[in-house]
Amino acid sequence: MRDVAAIPDPPQAHDSLVKKLSRQGELKKQARESERQKAADLSAQYTRAGEKAGLVGRLLFDRGAAAVAAAPEPKRYKLLALSGGGMFGAYSAGVVCGWSDAGTRPTFDVVTGISAGTLVGLAVYAGPEYNDQLRHLLTSVYNEDIYKIFPGVLGRVLARGGVASSEPLDRQLQQVMTPDYFEAVARAHEAGRRFYVGTTNVDTRRFVIWDMGAIAVKRTPEARTLYRKVALASASFPGFLTPVPITVDIDGKPYTEFHVDGGTARAVFFHPPPGADGAPIFGEDKLPDTDLYVVVAGKIYGDPVGTPPQAWSVGFRAVSTLLDSGTRSELFRMFSYSKYAGMNFHMNALRPDYEVPAQSMTFDPVVMSGLFLEGYNRARCEPAETLWDSEPPETDPRASLVTRQGTCLTAAPLAPAPLPTATETPNASPPVTPRPVGPRPSPRLPSSLIP
Repeated sequence: MRDVAAIPDPPQAHDSLVKKLSRQGELKKQARESERQKAADLSAQYTRAGEKAGLVGRLLFDRGAAAVAAAPEPKRYKLLALSGGGMFGAYSAGVVCGWSDAGTRPTFDVVTGISAGTLVGLAVYAGPEYNDQLRHLLTSVYNEDIYKIFPGVLGRVLARGGVASSEPLDRQLQQVMTPDYFEAVARAHEAGRRFYVGTTNVDTRRFVIWDMGAIAVKRTPEARTLYRKVALASASFPGFLTPVPITVDIDGKPYTEFHVDGGTARAVFFHPPPGADGAPIFGEDKLPDTDLYVVVAGKIYGDPVGTPPQAWSVGFRAVSTLLDSGTRSELFRMFSYSKYAGMNFHMNALRPDYEVPAQSMTFDPVVMSGLFLEGYNRARCEPAETLWDSEPPETDPRASLVTRQGTCLTAAPLAPAPLPTATETPNASPPVTPRPVGPRPSPRLPSSLIP
């Protein structure tokens, strides 16, 4: 007999927190529109009254109308948050490049990046002219272009804190970070835009946010080296790639900190734009109608695969599980704050039914080019209504209440997302030389299992 878990049917009055926050956000937006309309009506009343009055009265009423019309309108910022995800960063790169070629990608006031999202953010912040370099960096590399496994793995792990060196990735970054690139970053910072990168301090186990534009604007060789090391540290997966040493001065004394992938602490993060005084803008309804875009490098839920009994594989997937869970938690945190601050929330992630024959730390141009084209075609061809989700996952409170009462299960089919209607291949699509991807993963289990 098949076990079927009963899904509680809550009363109609019960609604998820996400839905409540969405409604509150809509009510706030309507209230702001009402206030704008009142101001416009009041200005029109002053104007009409002034037309009926004499010369002195007209001057007074004109002054009142001008004062109402001159009331400062809150700036509507454009913010972009890019998550980590290893080789899945190719998908995020495709999204921002397709978005750019569609002619709808805004100039972002704030860009934040973690791990692979940092690599994408390097190009987004500097400008669309760096799209080709971004495409090359995330579609034309193999494992050996990103990391180099140390011989004598166990001894190296104990001595250096990782099984591989990130020197190949460092060389890739040096090719991208030319003097012209640093100048573009410095100019963007001077124009009031910001680029924040997250790393994890191994010693303090704290998340660290770096203001990359503030570093680049110093225009010194030391600043450029620090900029590159921060980007490298943000993409250094802990335990696999060695930590990046960064020398700092604390109260005049030099210390060496070790930094790794920011995704260890935060899978994706939001940072508010600076106000007129340079301080971050915090508070309820302080960012009305600001657009917060979040691009997830990969799927919200990873594909299940048969797990062989090797300790390394089990450990790696356990870490991946923690990171995936952290991503969903951060998405909900960002969504909640966006409603509190009056922002519009937009999220995009890889479709659940997209087949990926590799793990996040396997870099192969064939696989990554496919991810890039998937993101590119979606961003260029899909309407915004289907490209961007206005709420994070797990909005149904019943989803976490499903229980198993046995081992006889039924696979729930996934509903595939609509595919782009255009059949063209983007001009920026990278020519790749086919190369064996390597051993295929174990046979997949159903993508979603419920009792």
